[in-house]
Amino acid sequence: MNLSDYTFIDGYTKTPGSNLTFEFSPVTLQPQQTLVFWYNNKNRSLQEFNDYYGVSLTESQVVNVSGFQGFANGGDRGVIIKNKQGVEIARASYLSGDTAEDQGVQYKLADSGIDEAILQILAAPTPGSVTSGQVPSSPVILPDMPANLPPVVVHTPVTSGNAANDLVITADIKDPESTVTDSTYANESVTATVFYKLPSDAAYKTVSMVKTSDSGYTGIIPERASRSKTGASRLHPCKNRTAPSKSAKRRSTKRSPKETEIRYASGSRRLTAVLKPRWPLMRTVCARSSKPA
Repeated sequence: MNLSDYTFIDGYTKTPGSNLTFEFSPVTLQPQQTLVFWYNNKNRSLQEFNDYYGVSLTESQVVNVSGFQGFANGGDRGVIIKNKQGVEIARASYLSGDTAEDQGVQYKLADSGIDEAILQILAAPTPGSVTSGQVPSSPVILPDMPANLPPVVVHTPVTSGNAANDLVITADIKDPESTVTDSTYANESVTATVFYKLPSDAAYKTVSMVKTSDSGYTGIIPERASRSKTGASRLHPCKNRTAPSKSAKRRSTKRSPKETEIRYASGSRRLTAVLKPRWPLMRTVCARSSKPA
């Protein structure tokens, strides 16, 4: 799983308002893999870390963490993990006296709820590995996840524009699972982004669409961004539609926040708009312009 989809918080048990969020580079955690979160405030080398603890960890096994001040042995502290929707999914806390210099707390999976159970206090550190009792003896088999349906997008491509004005892109985007009772993905938010460029540009620029109503989204391409060297142009629609690819259909079960893209390539000669959810639904509409005035 991509840990960037989760928020790790240094939790102050007695003063919740003092919570601080971990900051670290994007990292992926594979099933049954262990990672070490290292608050390296003294800029030690990985070799120094390995020598101190008598281990042989590689850079791929260690994540340097910042954004907080480390954990104190004398305070009531812990870690809170939230998913991308901001919902707490796990908590682990300790009290003063549970830790000491070079001694920490080992946790195990909770029998129920989100609070991890303490397996041992004042435990010797074991960075990069788990001890007996911390995890189940055999992998947990999770039920198959239901398909994560793509957003339903209704969008009328812009067929004319003036380089002297902002280009306003609107769309109606709905999550078909938002009204389904007990749906696994009912609480996922829908985000949308407009990608645009001139024919002479090598890469797309982006504009985030703003939710203006229950299902209405608006993105604005600045007037300077849509201006070509030859000036403004009028654009007329032409038919050009592409069906979802088989590979796109296979990706339709991917569990991911709802996202959609609307792509525009504008200029004096040609504008192309691509309306594409992250999943298979895709529609391409292009427009040709008259010669510059």
